[in-house]
Amino acid sequence: MNALCWLGLSAVTWYLAGLYQMEILGIIVLIQIFLFVSMFVISLYLRDKISGTIFVKNGFEERGQEAEGVLRLSNRGRIPMIGLCASIRWHNSLFQTKGRTKVKGNCMPGDQTEEAFCLPTENCGNIRIWAAWMKVRDPMGLFAWKRRLDCQTCLTILPNTDHIGLDGQNLGSLSGGQSGYRSIGPDGTEMDQVRGYRPGDSPRQIHWKLSARYGELMVKQYHREKGGTAVLLAAGDGWGEKNAKEINDFLDTVSAVIRGFLLESWQIRLMWKSSENGELMEYSLLESEEYQEAMDALMKEIGLRKIEKGQERTVASEEEMQVKATLPGNAVLLKLDWDGTLYADGTPVLEAGAE
Repeated sequence: MNALCWLGLSAVTWYLAGLYQMEILGIIVLIQIFLFVSMFVISLYLRDKISGTIFVKNGFEERGQEAEGVLRLSNRGRIPMIGLCASIRWHNSLFQTKGRTKVKGNCMPGDQTEEAFCLPTENCGNIRIWAAWMKVRDPMGLFAWKRRLDCQTCLTILPNTDHIGLDGQNLGSLSGGQSGYRSIGPDGTEMDQVRGYRPGDSPRQIHWKLSARYGELMVKQYHREKGGTAVLLAAGDGWGEKNAKEINDFLDTVSAVIRGFLLESWQIRLMWKSSENGELMEYSLLESEEYQEAMDALMKEIGLRKIEKGQERTVASEEEMQVKATLPGNAVLLKLDWDGTLYADGTPVLEAGAE
C-alpha cells in the first residue's frame, strides 16, 4: 500500500466517522494520520542510515562458468529495513554490451547482510559492475526513497579452453619438433622413477616387466627438462570488425596455446601491437597471475580497436617483422590468425577447429 492509498483510506474513514457520528472511527482516523506522519519521518531516517558495497567473489572467471556478485548492505540505524531493492548494472567493454538486474533484501538494525546475484559469462571481456541506486522503504511500505550508491567492481571473463583439445602431447609439432622431455635409451637409464598406473597415462609409458612382477600396472616416469622459448604474436587482423563468436574463439585459442606451453615448462611471451601508441605490447608469462593480467590487457586492446580491415592487415605484417627482429636465436615465433590458424616460424601447425 502506498501513501496515496493510505490517504484515500483515511479520507473514507473520516467521512464515515462524520456521517455516522461514531467516536471509534474518529480515533481510527487519528491513528491513520499518526502512522502516516511517522512512516514519512522513518523513511527519511532509514534513507540516511543505509550504505552498500559491491564485490565479486573471484575477480577472474572462465567463459561459461558461473560468476556471482555480492551486494553487501549495512544498516547503521536502529530500525529494521524491510524490502530493500537495489539496481545493479554491468557493462562489457569488449563487446559494448550492457545489462541490469535487481537485488532485494532485508537488513536488521546495526547489522550487515549480503545478497548474491548472477553475472553473465557467455562472452569474454572486462565487465564493470556497479550499483546505480537503492530504494529504501518504511516498515509499512508507504514511502519509498531512491538513494544513489557510489560503489563498483570489475570482473574479467577469461577464455575457455576445454573445447580446444590442445595439450602437452601435441606441442611437439607446434615447437618445430622440440620436446620438453629427455630422449630415452632402450635400457631406460634416463628414467627417474616407477609409479603406479593412473587414468590418462599413455600405454607407451607402462613398464611391462615390473608390472608382471608386481601384479599391477607400473608406469615409467621420466625427468622433464626445462622447455624452450616461444613468442606468440596475436595478429591484429580485423579486431574491430569481428562478431562475438569469432572474438571468443580467437581468445580461446590464444589461451589454449599459452596454457599448453606453460604446462610444458616453456618460457612464452605474448605480444601484439597497441592501437593507442603503435608500440609492441609484451607480456612474459610464467605464472597464472601473469597469464590473467596479459589476457585482461589483450581483451581491453581488442575492445579499443576501431581500424579498417585493410589497414589492420598491413599493420599485422609489420608486427611480425618487428617481433622477428627481437627474437632470441633459439626462440620459436608463433603467430595466431583470426581464422584460428597457428603458425610456427611461418609454417601452419594448428588449423581452425582442429582437435
